[in-house]
Amino acid sequence: MSRGVVTFALLLSLALCFRPSAANRRFPYRKLLCCTKVSSSNMTSKVIGHTYRKQPLTSRCPEALIFATQAGTVCVDPAAEWAQRLAARMTRL
Repeated sequence: MSRGVVTFALLLSLALCFRPSAANRRFPYRKLLCCTKVSSSNMTSKVIGHTYRKQPLTSRCPEALIFATQAGTVCVDPAAEWAQRLAARMTRL
């Protein structure tokens, strides 16, 4: 093989290895740390603890109230009446 062919093959393989994926071009190392869906179903009986968090509306994340449950966290529509009543009795983090 000639030196030019080897150099070309090496450069081509490097270019293909370091090409960013289409899904994660800007911040491939960042994970989306917000709720992407909210529920309006009444989950009062599943909520544990005495605190909740409020997630503000952003371009990628809907507004939500986040409660703890035995299975993890649940993201709830802040307009749901049951969620408003529950949040009023809890401490906001």
